[in-house]
Amino acid sequence: FNFKVIENEIIALTGEELMSIFNLQTDNLCLAQVRDCFCFMCFTALRYSDAKEVRKSDVSNGFINITSLKTKSQVVIPLIEETKTLLDRYKNNFGAKAMPFISNQKMNEYLKQVGKLAGLNRVINKVRFRGSQRIENSFKLYEVLTCHVGRKTFVSYMFSRNVDSEL
Repeated sequence: FNFKVIENEIIALTGEELMSIFNLQTDNLCLAQVRDCFCFMCFTALRYSDAKEVRKSDVSNGFINITSLKTKSQVVIPLIEETKTLLDRYKNNFGAKAMPFISNQKMNEYLKQVGKLAGLNRVINKVRFRGSQRIENSFKLYEVLTCHVGRKTFVSYMFSRNVDSEL
């Protein structure tokens, strides 16, 4: 029995693309909340499953303290200014949750609209194989924008802010 593991391409936003989403103005409350939740993931490197569970009580003294659902490990995340701004927007919302997350599927659906409004038109080439046949498709960035891109974007954003790679 043989099998091949082909790693998917890593899609991440540049610092400029992330800030175009962060600064996007919209009158649509749902899209604004999706924008904020996605940016929250980009600025904290949290998975969707962890980010949606962050409670207001988990935020104190400039840090988010949570236990990761996937790894069951304690995670302490320093808050950068953008994260503080996002948390402040929702600090007076009813309930214990820090951010107004919706389901992952709906969020991914709305993220594509947010990305289109933010002008994320960079071309992304996706390559896959069917047997030995190479199949390459081109998409605009907003068409492939998902919650998981937020986690990958964190690293590129920190590099754009000249944060040491070891940190």
